[in-house]
Amino acid sequence: PDMHEPSGDFRRLVEALESQWPERVSGEIGCDLHILQQLQPVLRAGNWQVTVALRDGSHIIGIWPGLKEQVVGVAIDVGSTTMSAHLCDMVTGDVLASTGAMNPQIRFGEDLMSRVSYGIMNPGGHLEMTTAVIDGLQKLISGAAEQAGLVVDDVVEIVLVGNPVMHHLLLGIDPVELGGAPFALAVDTAVEMRASELGLDVNKGGRVYVLPCIAGHVGADAAGVVLAEAPQKDVINTLVVDVGTNAEIVVGNSQRMLAASSPTGPAFEGAQISSGQRAAPGAIERIRIDKETLEPRFRVIGVEQWSDEDGFDEAV
Repeated sequence: PDMHEPSGDFRRLVEALESQWPERVSGEIGCDLHILQQLQPVLRAGNWQVTVALRDGSHIIGIWPGLKEQVVGVAIDVGSTTMSAHLCDMVTGDVLASTGAMNPQIRFGEDLMSRVSYGIMNPGGHLEMTTAVIDGLQKLISGAAEQAGLVVDDVVEIVLVGNPVMHHLLLGIDPVELGGAPFALAVDTAVEMRASELGLDVNKGGRVYVLPCIAGHVGADAAGVVLAEAPQKDVINTLVVDVGTNAEIVVGNSQRMLAASSPTGPAFEGAQISSGQRAAPGAIERIRIDKETLEPRFRVIGVEQWSDEDGFDEAV
């Protein structure tokens, strides 16, 4: 800027984007308030060279002085029993780190219907479960960023999937209507918001995109599988099976597709099972019985040795 060119710094930034990256710009460019608040010091710190995060070709959500080599997003599957997160480079798509954890909502109920019941029996109970899962997601995101040598401020995009009950609880929606027929969804379209609206601590301009649920108990996780595998683009029939706490099945081709779900929770959550546990570290995963002596030996998840080998007790 100079005395003969009085236009604002934001206008100059927009003009630079439109002239240098015309293929990335679509429509009139706007920005979040926090961008305007830090714009001038960032421009001067970078000696008028900056890196911006432009979302949907028209909205600036992040700005950094000089050249920022990497901004990242996180893809998260919010499962009923376990949650997993993958930290990805937003330019190359490379997975930089992966983390997983048990869903902290388990303390409110082992299976989906138990959690719906908890919300019914305890006023405000669904919000307790929302707080628990958001805290769990924050730990996953922070852990993935640390694993990749980054910080949470580098995260500008979060994509979330989950079955309908997890989807509703994640968004702070009471899932009571999913507890019985006709299993009405509160929303069956994609949901977008600022990460701060969900209480997630990432980049101030970070956004969250939640994939749409398909039907009462066919969730956003099934929608994500369909997007990834694209059976709707093929002429041959394809069967896609997501075996989780809430199993979902999609079958079809470019002409027609069908989806259904089934509660496979007992096999994963231990509901109404008198003996056994989840397939977690320490659980018996393999047994062999000697034909002569009929003596058994076994292995547990997370330990390489068999039960009759040296070091087994210490490893367990």
